[in-house]
Amino acid sequence: MKSGIIDIFAESFGWVLGKTALFAIAVFLGVGIGGLALMAGTSAGAGEFRFDSGDLPIHQHLSVVTAILPQVLVIFWAGIIFVKSEQASAYHWVTVIGLEALAMTGSFSRALPEGWLSQMTAWTVAISGIAAVAYLVKILERRKLKRGLDHLQRLQMANAIRREELRHKYGTHSASAHDLGIL
Repeated sequence: MKSGIIDIFAESFGWVLGKTALFAIAVFLGVGIGGLALMAGTSAGAGEFRFDSGDLPIHQHLSVVTAILPQVLVIFWAGIIFVKSEQASAYHWVTVIGLEALAMTGSFSRALPEGWLSQMTAWTVAISGIAAVAYLVKILERRKLKRGLDHLQRLQMANAIRREELRHKYGTHSASAHDLGIL
């Protein structure tokens, strides 16, 4: 039971900070995967990472802005989802990472050196990074489920022992949730 308004405020503030931290980690991981993909694509290609802009320097700046704009839109959209959701699940987290990595790789792929090898390398690294994060989150979710099931089994065993003690001590017969068909 809460002791006052300060405890309620602190819990709410901590919940918001936790969601914000999860969102920031997801964005940074997505940007990191996209950055690694672009570095790998640049290393595989014959050339350097730059936008071909012609003679006017304004074109290069516009190319950079049009490459960054999808990043901002993805972050804004994902931020709305995180704020609106009551519980930011692992599915939301992996989705933000994947969208951010794909948006970064797609937006800046025009700056990769010419040739199919640099493009293929960048996209392969981006998709592999997303798949790796999704697989790791799936493993962690499976462990969390197994831990909960193990805890439930220990509770059921403890309840069975307690029911047996009550039957011997008082002669009462009580049924478990499994006996009643609930579980």
